[in-house]
Amino acid sequence: ASTVAQTRHVGPYDKLDKAYAAIMAWIPKHGFDVAGPIQERYLNSPDEVPPTAYETEIEVPIVPVAVASLA
Repeated sequence: ASTVAQTRHVGPYDKLDKAYAAIMAWIPKHGFDVAGPIQERYLNSPDEVPPTAYETEIEVPIVPVAVASLA
């Protein structure tokens, strides 16, 4: 188990940079640091929905800044 910052992007994959920018700005603003590899989950299939309906979940493992500085 780990603590993650998570967001869901709805729209084309080429617009994921906006979701990444938002979550990466949120992390330090709330006193956290990235603590591992980022995961993407694709919640529907490009074969089933148009690009405007693609759903992607982004999870970034995080730790409080104080813990990150001890590593």
